[in-house]
Amino acid sequence: MRIETIEKQIYNYDDLFLSENIDLKNKVLEKLHDINTEHINNMQDYNDIYSIELSERGFNNITMFYDCSCSQGSGACFDCTEFNFDILLSDFNCVHKKWIIQVLDYYYSGKILERGNSNLYSHSNTRYFKFDSNMKYDYNRLESIINNIEKHIENKRQEACGWLYYTLCKEFDYLQSEEAILKTIQCNEYEFDIDGNIT
Repeated sequence: MRIETIEKQIYNYDDLFLSENIDLKNKVLEKLHDINTEHINNMQDYNDIYSIELSERGFNNITMFYDCSCSQGSGACFDCTEFNFDILLSDFNCVHKKWIIQVLDYYYSGKILERGNSNLYSHSNTRYFKFDSNMKYDYNRLESIINNIEKHIENKRQEACGWLYYTLCKEFDYLQSEEAILKTIQCNEYEFDIDGNIT
């Protein structure tokens, strides 16, 4: 038996910026292109980050679903169990709006329901908004416009899903940028061999 000692040259974050290591830097960036995004669709932290904006749009207690892979069915949507009708109907034109909102809050529960393809895709059309009513009285004035209110809130939901997907895609693009990858390398103190592999 014999023992061989193999010497390898190891490079750190600072070495990537030396002029003689331009090729190494490019190799590292290519190999680590997805290092910040390979598990992005499992990151639950985004619920907290974007729930504030969605709450300001009238949607509370949300659970997000998204796919930023830019493939068929990619997109963003959310489930929601609490609705702020004052916000959601702020630009809805009707008479007796204050009374209508009070009736909605007391007698109606809004729901975001799943369509048949919700287990495959994450885009906005995998869900839709619908009212459930537990009214004991016949409010004809409200029943005559309830469908319009549903459509109005569904439009708000679609707009929110569009904003969510656009914002997530911007974040996704940044996480794959050279700046973000280099920050990850620096923070984790990664080291590399001559082929750009993490050692």
